[in-house]
Amino acid sequence: MKKIFLHLSMLLSATMFFVACNEDNDPISESETLSLSTLSIGVPIAGGEYSVGLETIASWTATVSENWLTISPSSGTGNGTIIINVAENTNTAQRTATITVSANGKELLITITQASKASVEGTMTLMSEKAEITFWLTSLTATVDWGDGTNNTYAGDTVICTHTYATAETHTVTINGTDMTELEMYYNYLTSLDVTHNSALQKLTCVGNNFTELDVSYNENLIYLYCAWNKLTSLDVKRNTALIELKCEFNDITNLNVSKNKALKRLEFRNDDLESIDLSQNTALEYLDCSDNPRMLTIDLSHNTNLRYLGAYISSFTSLDLSHNTALEVLSCSGTNDTGGKLTSLDLSHNTALQALICEQNQLETLDLTNNTALRRISCRFNRLTNITVTSSHTDLAQMSIGFNQLNTEAINAIFTALPQAPAEYMPPAILEKDRVASNDVYIHTGGNPGATTCDKTIAEAKGWTVY
Repeated sequence: MKKIFLHLSMLLSATMFFVACNEDNDPISESETLSLSTLSIGVPIAGGEYSVGLETIASWTATVSENWLTISPSSGTGNGTIIINVAENTNTAQRTATITVSANGKELLITITQASKASVEGTMTLMSEKAEITFWLTSLTATVDWGDGTNNTYAGDTVICTHTYATAETHTVTINGTDMTELEMYYNYLTSLDVTHNSALQKLTCVGNNFTELDVSYNENLIYLYCAWNKLTSLDVKRNTALIELKCEFNDITNLNVSKNKALKRLEFRNDDLESIDLSQNTALEYLDCSDNPRMLTIDLSHNTNLRYLGAYISSFTSLDLSHNTALEVLSCSGTNDTGGKLTSLDLSHNTALQALICEQNQLETLDLTNNTALRRISCRFNRLTNITVTSSHTDLAQMSIGFNQLNTEAINAIFTALPQAPAEYMPPAILEKDRVASNDVYIHTGGNPGATTCDKTIAEAKGWTVY
């Protein structure tokens, strides 16, 4: 079962709670004795796990109307969180259930609406100028009309569909299928893609094309959307409330509203053209890449307490407030030779879970990592650093790239002295699953600093470090 987390921080005051919910147009009781973070949840066919924040000063109880969902806890006193587990819907019709929450004589209803697993007939069309088209399709059965008089029938999970044309010219491909749940295609250079008749679609990958618009408003079961490297200037996902992953990087998107996508765990809009984004409703977010949006000067991450990865590479941020992101494991906020980073300071004192810090080519002068004892990798080259504070508690630290700063002999020797025995290997953080391969490359790079040639390398080498 897919796990989807909807969480609203209980640390918010009652006033802020009501304002935030009203801005999202969620119906909230006017009762002063009981309020809930949401009164309705849309659930995809596969089901999932949800959480609803509750605020009250009284004792409360919660009951369910149907046995295909469970809650925990079912009672309590004062503020709390109700965890809701919804089973997969194997029926042929949409189903609805209610959760009744009672406190001090007041009652509020949470309505759960789940999509059905009925066979859904759908048609999608795409236009391409390539001489060869390839895509992967998951469908109960599907017939593909390649637009040149050729038709093929496919069925099954992730079936490869490929066709070669006699000439490279515009062709319209029509796919008619039952229960088409997944479509995956790369660099077919499509000029259009119509999925508005595919309500069963759950995963859509359409990377590397030439279309300027994509309508997913009818795909309410969509949980995964990967539409990078296109020419999109806008993307409306307000009706895709089941989305868990949205990757729309390398487009020309100037506005992105994700306030309705409360189940979102991964969001990537790198190299777009956003000036701002509101992430206050995305409390389940774990992975965020907002790199290379030059018009975005600031970002508010105070509501994203589950964030584990933050990519802010080539950003215009002059500061980052990460004090609420205590679960953060990876921070990547480097600049480049052409576009130097603008960070002048970085407070990581609250980020005790941090395992990898990549902050090269900024304007940092000091870096205090005393509290970041879980660090495995530090890469802070090409800053203005005169001091880096590490301690003997950094027992997992295996790679330090601190070259091309302003570290003198004394500063580098202080780092060597403070460091513990070198570990046997470097293991990337778990959030970087695709790169998670252990390496025995354990080192400290100091080159390019004023003290690099005069420091006492033997201090670190005696502890098993390779210094260069």
